[in-house]
Amino acid sequence: MQMECTNSDTMYIDVISPASINAGADLSVCEDANTVQLNGTPAGW
Repeated sequence: MQMECTNSDTMYIDVISPASINAGADLSVCEDANTVQLNGTPAGW
């Protein structure tokens, strides 16, 4: 005798768009630079 099983489920998923990021103006860096400070802020927050 073969048993037949059925199962079901419902899932709701909210997808939140990734934030836009603004890292500021472009920056040129020399190869021999010891330290480079990088800053960024989320745009629209």
